Amino acid sequence: MGARINKVESRRAQEHLITSSLGLPNSLQQLLKSNGCIEIRGNDQHCFFEKLARTVVGQQLSTAAAKSIWSRITNLCDQKSLSPFDLALTYDGIELRRCGISTAKARTIKEISIAISEGDIVEEQLTIADQKTIVEELTSIWGIGKWTAEMIAISYFGLPDVWSMGDASLNRGIKILSDNKPRVEKKIIQVARPYRSYLAKHIWFGIDAGIL
Repeated sequence: MGARINKVESRRAQEHLITSSLGLPNSLQQLLKSNGCIEIRGNDQHCFFEKLARTVVGQQLSTAAAKSIWSRITNLCDQKSLSPFDLALTYDGIELRRCGISTAKARTIKEISIAISEGDIVEEQLTIADQKTIVEELTSIWGIGKWTAEMIAISYFGLPDVWSMGDASLNRGIKILSDNKPRVEKKIIQVARPYRSYLAKHIWFGIDAGIL
């Protein structure tokens, strides 16, 4: 999957966010300038199944814990000379649970592999789809919720205007930026259109860097 968003649009998004933040709390401008121009691109490191599976594995876990579990899955695949997709498709959930994930996550990963193998979910179709379609298609898979689908819409399909109301970090970050004022919070999200994915990434980067 190649980048859906190019560098020109990334600069355009940054300019839009800086301009639209005038008159809003200074902390927002400071965050935008501190992070600099952020790019959003379709994921080119992992295949579609692996991106979905890794997102499921990482739910409600620290980055370190998620990486550790995925490393165990990878090692198991190497031992069996299988890809993660083939492991999920051909083995029962016990194999995945032994790597440290819950029964529910193991089932979800298997359901993803089945949906892809049977053509219920087609990556090429989602590549040109809008956010609503991507969310509807992915949440039709057992265990895939709206948050997971929205994260995939941003990080894999590179959609520029996604705002996940269910993301705890975004909710915490936007409250900090708005000085916990609901009206200002709503205004920040509103003026960020059509680049709310970029605002989201600025907040995530700010939290990771300890700015927020």
